Amino acid sequence: MWICIRILLSLIILTESLKSIKIPRTDTPPNTRKFSSSTYDKIHNRMIIFAGSSDQREYYNDIWCYQFNSSEWLQLNPATPIFPAPRISPALFYDQNENRIFIFGGKTYLGIASDFWSFNLDYFIWEQISLKGSTISPTSFAAYCSFVWNNKHYHAIFGGESTDSVHTRLYLLEFENLTSSLMPNNGNPPTTTQNQMAFYKDSIYIWGGSGNKFLYDTDLYAYNLTSQEWNIIKIDGSIPSGRIFHSIGVYSIFLYIFPGFNYNYDHDVVDIWRINLNSLKNWELVNYTSNSDTIPRGSAISIFVDSMVYQFSGSTITNDLISIDLSLSTPHFTTISANWVSPPARMRFSMALVNTNIVVFGGMGNNGELYNDLWVFDLRKETWKSIESSGLPSARSGQATAQSLFGMAIFGGENNNGLLNDFYIFSLALQTWFSISISSTNYPSPRKGACMYFIDLYIILFGGITKSGTVNDVWMFNIYELTWTELTPYDSKAPPLAWHQCIVEDKDEGYNYYAFFGQLSDGMPNRYLYRFNIASRDWISITSFGDEVGISPSEATATLFPNYIIIIGGEFGDYYVSDLITAFSIKNFTVVSKESMGIRLFAHQSVYFTDKLYIFGGGLAINTLLTGRLTSSTLYKISFEDSAIEYPCSLGSYKNNSECVICQPGSYSSNYDSSECTKCPAGIFLNRYGAQAQSLCIPCLSGSYSDNPGAILCKNCPAGMHCEIGSTNPIPEYFLLSTSSKQPSSYKGGTGTVNYWTTVFEIIIGVFIFLLILCSILNRPFWNAIAKADMFDTQHNKDNEPMWKRKTSIGGFFSIVGKFWAFFLVLLLVLQRIYDNITETTSLIPILNLAQEAGTISADILVVVTLYNYGGSCAQNGACVNGVSLSWDNTVNDYTTLHCELIDKNCFIFSTCKSCSLSSSSYMKLGLSESNSYASYFSVNVTSDSSIPGESSSYETNIYPPKGYFFIGSDPTSVTFIMTSSLFLSDSSAWKNNQTGYLVSFGSTVLGSTKTAEMMTFNRYFSILINFNIDLSGLLIVRTITMDFLLFLSSAFGAVSGLLGFVGWSMENFEGFCDEKKEKLQKKNENRKLVKKGSKFVAIFQKLYNYKNISKESTIDFESRHLADNNAEYNCNGFSLF
Repeated sequence: MWICIRILLSLIILTESLKSIKIPRTDTPPNTRKFSSSTYDKIHNRMIIFAGSSDQREYYNDIWCYQFNSSEWLQLNPATPIFPAPRISPALFYDQNENRIFIFGGKTYLGIASDFWSFNLDYFIWEQISLKGSTISPTSFAAYCSFVWNNKHYHAIFGGESTDSVHTRLYLLEFENLTSSLMPNNGNPPTTTQNQMAFYKDSIYIWGGSGNKFLYDTDLYAYNLTSQEWNIIKIDGSIPSGRIFHSIGVYSIFLYIFPGFNYNYDHDVVDIWRINLNSLKNWELVNYTSNSDTIPRGSAISIFVDSMVYQFSGSTITNDLISIDLSLSTPHFTTISANWVSPPARMRFSMALVNTNIVVFGGMGNNGELYNDLWVFDLRKETWKSIESSGLPSARSGQATAQSLFGMAIFGGENNNGLLNDFYIFSLALQTWFSISISSTNYPSPRKGACMYFIDLYIILFGGITKSGTVNDVWMFNIYELTWTELTPYDSKAPPLAWHQCIVEDKDEGYNYYAFFGQLSDGMPNRYLYRFNIASRDWISITSFGDEVGISPSEATATLFPNYIIIIGGEFGDYYVSDLITAFSIKNFTVVSKESMGIRLFAHQSVYFTDKLYIFGGGLAINTLLTGRLTSSTLYKISFEDSAIEYPCSLGSYKNNSECVICQPGSYSSNYDSSECTKCPAGIFLNRYGAQAQSLCIPCLSGSYSDNPGAILCKNCPAGMHCEIGSTNPIPEYFLLSTSSKQPSSYKGGTGTVNYWTTVFEIIIGVFIFLLILCSILNRPFWNAIAKADMFDTQHNKDNEPMWKRKTSIGGFFSIVGKFWAFFLVLLLVLQRIYDNITETTSLIPILNLAQEAGTISADILVVVTLYNYGGSCAQNGACVNGVSLSWDNTVNDYTTLHCELIDKNCFIFSTCKSCSLSSSSYMKLGLSESNSYASYFSVNVTSDSSIPGESSSYETNIYPPKGYFFIGSDPTSVTFIMTSSLFLSDSSAWKNNQTGYLVSFGSTVLGSTKTAEMMTFNRYFSILINFNIDLSGLLIVRTITMDFLLFLSSAFGAVSGLLGFVGWSMENFEGFCDEKKEKLQKKNENRKLVKKGSKFVAIFQKLYNYKNISKESTIDFESRHLADNNAEYNCNGFSLF
């Protein structure tokens, strides 16, 4: 009663009807096949096709018809679960009196059959029938035809392959009483199989076929129904070449032979012949024309309708329907329904929208067969394509599916072995399935009929049917950590649900998971909508829809819009199937509109793109009633032009006036009703249409760059330049980063200052002495006056002289120099005590001893991570975006800070650990979970207080991925630094005593996840683990005071005394030197006088004694030599001493 009321109400509740278009316009044709059977339904003007085989030898038992009036394909789905087994080449004929078809025999998976079935075309019911009269032998590939003779409707079956090989029996089946008769086999019957027959006047004609060893029969046989005798027609002239899998038929007075196959040629025989059945004299070759896509072929399924011949499929393994008009002088083959490659009919499968592609996986077919095939529908070209993929999951149906930007995720389902709980993620760009190995020990049990939704980093799963029945558990999968977590409600719970719909909203209060409709554990429909808040773990019943028809289906599909949720189709209580698209307000969940889409489906899938809804597959209904488990292969496009509400332009498109336009390559749209598409930033490119997020933009590959937004392709990097992944501009090779280190320098104190002033003082003293000497030489009074400054008046006495005080100019000169020098020496000692009075010693000691001495070792540690060519936002309004997370683990600190900056596509992340005390297990973890969290390379700089006042220790290392890869993925890259503890001790109050810190050095790097650009859409996370390993040795730095004040006074007194003593000694020696030279000069002067006197004496002596032996030269030489000695002068410090 409840079902009847619902069906009745469903007929009157609709107020609006939407426009649905089948893709293709002719609807989905039968799968490509051969060895099918066909007949013509004259009353409804349609071609009926039954059975056949795929190229993979999968047998079919489906019924299709092509309606010539509407130019559409239609699958005739049985209303009962009783139907013939799948088969090939059965005999098929149409009974127009009862509007039914009959099939006989054929070859099934079990062998050659002899069953006889009828299918009522009004009620879609199969019925197996027992024939009267002669028993027809099991047969397949038999020749058959229908005809009217003597005002009775007959169907003839001849020969074929039987259990006892080839037989030559002819049977006539009379439709009125379903009686079969074995006809006499007189004369010369054909002895081949796979031949074909046609009827003309009172004779049955058979031609073609082959026997053993591919011997083809080219004779024309005629069986006269009156004489009941076989005859071979003798024909003159050329004859058609032998063939099998061909077609023959009669038009006007001619028998036509159509193309077939010849194994001897190993190809189709595509000529067409005809013979005049009235004269039976010779064969004529029929000249015809055809296009490249309408070439006739063997194994085609043919029907003759007056002058028209229609052929479906054939040995080319296509599913096009072509025709030829034999009434034309030159017949021409024309395509009626184009070849259409599409997925087989299915239900409870997975489907997702990726850019402008619809991806379909798995599901269950008409006969319960399970699929694991993968199909892609191009929304721009409106064509299907079967694709190969690696890591393909096993065949299944009823799996939970979550759509993502790059593909889909599936969980569980059911196969022939039972329920599943395996988990896969598919990437269309890579055409790869990834089996997810779960790192957690707790995960959902095997199930089917659950609902799963993908949002941000998580996948939410709820409900389903397990071995123990329908459940209501909630699970959350963390893509970053690859873990399942059960979200046990703190309070109320939703009822166990299966085959329900779900969506997830990201709200300020956290994620809200909505579960609505579906099937309760008792099989009854759920009429409530429930909301589960992930953060609070509270279930809330939002609203109830009571008994309103069409509002609470199970196995429907749901689509979330900014203002609406729409529910498409679905079924109720395993009886009623809905044709409604129901829209709910997202604010109050009231029904906004109910509109008929003109089709009734459940367990289907749908996606929304631009302003159209695309629906594929699903279970079928007859009128409003569920048909069991018959499935659809039709793809529908629903238009909302006449809808009661306004539907927005989808993601991946923008609104241009009233039209939704697909985003072009190089751009994307991540919002509904965008006014324009956003260009991909520089450094990345996009060569796809209809992108829905920036994360689908791909970084330029290594060796290329993009300097402008909206690139479709990247430019090649010039010679001599370097372009990492994601580069916006080439950089010179020598600009590449290298590792750098900055460590505390050894203590120099004020040595530099003291050295500086020492140099200054030396220059001053030197200049002073020079000026003093200059003045003494040029100014005689000045020289005489400086004698008064002589402080060495007791040091001018000579040996053997009495001690007496006297002042000299030389003594005054040295006294002035000594005093001036002593002044600057004292000043230099003062500077040295001020600036260079510390001695530093360093030593390595065991870390335990250092810790005992220092107590707690801590320091301010700054870590700077630079992500080059970063794809995400990084920072916003001076702060890190939500997708950047950082933690310091296993550390003791006062607090930590985090700051981000984005400069020229490089993300700088700063974090300080204040008063940070490290252990051997300390680490810092940086996680980036934006949709474009990737980097072509990165650097890590760790800077720490070194314990030495004013000094820090820093080390920067640069991490590069393998060539052609970039950093992205869930596995963190581990960078290890060696932290050497340090302790500073000092005697001086100039520095704080007992300071601690760390010296930083590099340890090692272990690369984490690195991917190629093609894998970016599948991997959207990036993390870095910075480990701090504590060295087993620590550094002790001790600074002590070199001298105290008393030691300084003693040093100064001693230095001045020593200096003045040295100056006095120098003065004595200089003065003695000068005195000695003066005495020598005086003696020489006395000798000169004596020589002069001697010369005069010699002259007198020569004259007086007349010494002739004494030459004049000797006298002159003697005189000259003595004169030179006497004229010598001696100088001291630039002035003459006489």
